[in-house]
This record gives sequence, structure tokens and C-alpha cells, in this order.
Amino acid sequence: MAGCKFSYLPALGGWVPVHDEDMESSPQGIYVAGDLAGIEEASTAMEEGRLAGLSAAEALGYLSPEVAETRKIEVRERLAALRIGSFGDGRAMAKKELLRARCKK
Repeated sequence: MAGCKFSYLPALGGWVPVHDEDMESSPQGIYVAGDLAGIEEASTAMEEGRLAGLSAAEALGYLSPEVAETRKIEVRERLAALRIGSFGDGRAMAKKELLRARCKK
């Protein structure tokens, strides 16, 4: 209803809104996290929520770009650690596919 572009990725549970590494969907200013951003484990959903919150706070001017980037790097490192191994590899690849889909706007 918000005009988000979707991509079908079975590894993430089906239709998922296309979003970038900051969790921003195809319409600017709409951020996704949790199961909406792809079915993964609860820890991953929490980290993606942190990333979406940091990105939104930065976009609204509540965090400086420097502080936001430092914190986002920490979150992305934790996300990468959660996506290691046989269970996480498929989801990590699916997230990369979402980034490619976003670039194809």
C-alpha cells in the first residue's frame, strides 16, 4: 500500500520488500525490520530493528552521520556473525539479492 517494491526470495520466507543495507525500502523514508524484512532468527530481527532505527534517526537529524555510521558498522558486524554457517549462508545470499534488486530500480 505504501508503494514498496517486492522481491520473491524463498530463503527469506517469500515476498519481501526490497531494501538497502540501512533497511530503507524502495520508497524513501520507509524502513523495514523483523519478519517483514525476511524470516530469520529473533536475534537477527532485533539487530535489523536497531539498524532501521539508527538509519531513521540519522535521516531525521537525531544522529550525526558520523555517530550513526559508527553504530551501524557495529550492528552490521553482529548481523554478519549471525548469518554464518549452513543456516545463515542462504539468508545472507538472499539479502545480497535484495541489494541487487534495489539497484535495478
